[in-house]
Amino acid sequence: EVEKKVTTLLKYIQNKNKIPNVAKKELVGIVNDLHEQCQLLYSLYHHDLESGGRKGKPGAAAAASSSRSSSDLDYFSSEETEISTGNVSETLSSDYAAMLRKIQETESTNEDLKRQVSSLKQEMEQAGNVIGKRNEDRNHLMTKGEVALLRNQKDELASKLKKKTDEASEIHMKLKRLEGEKEKRAK
Repeated sequence: EVEKKVTTLLKYIQNKNKIPNVAKKELVGIVNDLHEQCQLLYSLYHHDLESGGRKGKPGAAAAASSSRSSSDLDYFSSEETEISTGNVSETLSSDYAAMLRKIQETESTNEDLKRQVSSLKQEMEQAGNVIGKRNEDRNHLMTKGEVALLRNQKDELASKLKKKTDEASEIHMKLKRLEGEKEKRAK
């Protein structure tokens, strides 16, 4: 279910200029739902660690920890056993929030780049239409250098758009990886 929501979220990110207002409300709902699920995972993970999960506690949890085999202790790296629950929870929360901010920034940048590319395409079409017509007064026409400059700008913007789309995909993959790690830690 989470993968389906993340896939839907990525689809909206990639097609953001075509998102109707109704779908935008759905998008906000998906993001809020994923955030709530993430918070639930944090609380479950925190509760699991407090109730004697990976670290043995003196006293009541000592009996449980004494029954652990050495292979159980070998399963967790020393780094994992030293991480405090507060730090893990804070780190995961900040990573999640940072990724959401990065996705929003990327969406905004992608929208700007798409608008610029669209504007340049319109200018190119208009320039092509004007150049194609035989007009005696050519003072208002674009020169070949200006057309080449616009083409270069268009190519640069298309390249930036692709880069931002790739960044959004990468962030999406990082988010999936973090959620996978959260699920593993919750178990």
